Amino acid sequence: MSIASVGDMRTPVRLRSVYLPTEACWQINDLMCAEGLKVRELPASIGLGKAA
Repeated sequence: MSIASVGDMRTPVRLRSVYLPTEACWQINDLMCAEGLKVRELPASIGLGKAA
């Protein structure tokens, strides 16, 4: 559980997530591509240093 402000949202929201190993993420991506679903490209970098 965490609290985050996403994009231009003014009010923070509560988020829940699960841990997935990298291999599982690639398997999900491969299955989605095989089904013809649109998959977004991974970001080149993640701005962890940005202030929220």
